[in-house]
Amino acid sequence: MGAHPLPTQLPLDEEEHWFILLNSALPNWTHSQFRDVYGPVPPVVWINPADAATLGVKNGGDVTLFNEQGALTIEAVVTERVSNGVLWSPRPLTWKNGAPLNSMARSNPQTLGAGPRFNSIRVKIKTS
Repeated sequence: MGAHPLPTQLPLDEEEHWFILLNSALPNWTHSQFRDVYGPVPPVVWINPADAATLGVKNGGDVTLFNEQGALTIEAVVTERVSNGVLWSPRPLTWKNGAPLNSMARSNPQTLGAGPRFNSIRVKIKTS
């Protein structure tokens, strides 16, 4: 039929200082119910050292992530474990100001696969 069996990456908007915020579960918090067992999910966001240096983000310092949906404050962890332009936070996370991670996601589905936008949240960062 001429269709490629794998999806292709849509072009990314390369505006300066925008990040893709990814999230995944941690071993002890595979579901939100485990907060009752292990306590709150650590309120952290990982950022690449090069991005941190450009924006003046300090390891252990608070940063505010924001987009058209609102703003959320969280502790920065500067690490090589994420690529430039990418941020990562654990799921299901409640940020330092009490808002849930998904409050930063738009409600319309992703273009490819019509899934939720949890792993395509675009944010900017400002230091606190």
